[in-house]
Amino acid sequence: MKIYTGDYDGTLPLANSWHLALYPYTERESPFLCVRDTPWNWKSREIGYGMNTYLNHVAVAQISHPASTVFLFDTYLHKVNPCGGPEAVGYVHKRIGVRNANILFVDGHAGPVTDRNTLLTKTMTIDQVLWRP
Repeated sequence: MKIYTGDYDGTLPLANSWHLALYPYTERESPFLCVRDTPWNWKSREIGYGMNTYLNHVAVAQISHPASTVFLFDTYLHKVNPCGGPEAVGYVHKRIGVRNANILFVDGHAGPVTDRNTLLTKTMTIDQVLWRP
């Protein structure tokens, strides 16, 4: 993502073509494949991650809290260039009986979020992350 934004004046890709825009910056398909998914079929281009629609072609410099703002997330949509907001998050991982989704934040770090508050984990909930710049 950082190389892409460097090549495009600091702006993020279009949400409806983010995967195709970032693909040339990878050496293989695996960054787009969640470990829970079946082997990826490049011809179908269906992937398990989605881009935050609110960041559609936004300049990274305009994002006030990049460490808390969602860039990519686990999704249940599984289509070409999936995108959306919190409604499109797929809680596909289980840890201590709690459903989690992995999130890649604009600053480049990743971490899990849960769909509800729990005392069993110190994981953020979906309500604690930012979607709008």
